Amino acid sequence: PEGQTVLVANEAYWEGKPKLDKVTFTAIPDSEARNQAMLGGQLNYNTLTLDQVPQYKDNPKFVVQDFPAGGWFGLVFRADTAPFTDPRIRKAMRIPVDRAEMVKLMVGEGNGVVGCDQPVKANDPFRAELDCPPDPEGAKKLLAEAGYPDGIDIEVHTADLEPGMVQFAEVYQQQVAKAGIRVKLTLAPSDGYWDDVWMKVPVAMTSWSARPADQILNEAYRTGSSWNESYYSNPAYDQILDKARASLDINEARKLYQEAQRILFEEGATFIPYQQNGLRVLTADVSGVKPLDEDFIRWHLVDMAGE
Repeated sequence: PEGQTVLVANEAYWEGKPKLDKVTFTAIPDSEARNQAMLGGQLNYNTLTLDQVPQYKDNPKFVVQDFPAGGWFGLVFRADTAPFTDPRIRKAMRIPVDRAEMVKLMVGEGNGVVGCDQPVKANDPFRAELDCPPDPEGAKKLLAEAGYPDGIDIEVHTADLEPGMVQFAEVYQQQVAKAGIRVKLTLAPSDGYWDDVWMKVPVAMTSWSARPADQILNEAYRTGSSWNESYYSNPAYDQILDKARASLDINEARKLYQEAQRILFEEGATFIPYQQNGLRVLTADVSGVKPLDEDFIRWHLVDMAGE
């Protein structure tokens, strides 16, 4: 998490010796510091936010890539911690937001796909098609039923760990105010956020890259899973996933995975308003990095002019 990680070429690799002798990953927790390191020539590869793109777009020294990725930011409400033990309050935290507007503000129209708190990306065959227009009045009603007729105060922890994490929390704060949800933002240090804040505090920002439906629905929401960051637990939900995994009928499995996503929208503890496209910048001398999610980069084919 601090310093550098160096990958050295395996000359006996089965597809042939990698084109580069080594690849060095430098850990820079602060996103703007990473951006400045890229602009200053210290890096050859970095992720970008939409507002950073103009700094590179018309510069021949750099190449900007924009690609469907399915990654997302979210807000996690610990379902084992009051008042979020009440599913009505968990839903009230999520439904006031105008998700299409959030896409425009955060990543720009066309650079993200609106979602209804399902963690499954748009081109996954098991994704559920859900509708979730902004409903601040519905959120007020749920809060009143749960004992908060005058609204509720919550504290949201975030960090400048990844591009856009702080802005995401700020947009959420503005959007839910109309439902009587008063948000105090707490900016945590980037260094140590995943160890000291995530899965520790009642409400925190999270970030995930795209994963297949079965993996993410089990990994992040099944009772007792080590990465169940919201501590959500529903035996009926777990049983649906078991049935989906056991089915040899693809259509039956699809219906079950989609039902699991509907349950998460109704009573889950994670707010996921959209999945965003990936944005990255490379120095112009880098080749072999296709416009795909980072998990699919074939590092042994990456090369640099003159290397």
